[in-house]
Amino acid sequence: STLDQLRTIAHDLRPAALGNLGLDAALRAFCRSFAARTQLTISYVGQQLGDLPEAVEIGLFRFLQEALTNVARHAEAKSVTVQLLGEQKYVNLSVTDDGLGFDVSTRLGHLQEEDSIGLVGMKERIESVGGHLTILSEPGNGVTLVAWIPL
Repeated sequence: STLDQLRTIAHDLRPAALGNLGLDAALRAFCRSFAARTQLTISYVGQQLGDLPEAVEIGLFRFLQEALTNVARHAEAKSVTVQLLGEQKYVNLSVTDDGLGFDVSTRLGHLQEEDSIGLVGMKERIESVGGHLTILSEPGNGVTLVAWIPL
């Protein structure tokens, strides 16, 4: 029904877990449920950060969703470490996997290709809240994505 569609759209705009749990607990819960669905081992290390701008919380939550989806689809990884860190002037969220990895300069040179759409989306999402995305990888050595956002 139209009402169901509107609820879905509203939920997608701001995940309920963020409002109910706060960023740290919402990320932890998402990691737990994603691990259960995918058989990935996900270690989450976070911290309570206090009130962050809503756009930053949503951006980081969506970044994590896309990053873990990419790991599950492409990395052939067994484990992932997710770390949320913050200070008064910044917050960062990193996602590190033990998968296949890739040559960053080659991949970034082909960002319009279908298998790179997720990287483009993550980069744009983090930049939209004034941050930047760092991608560290090499073939055979997994990937680390670091979303850094000034506060």
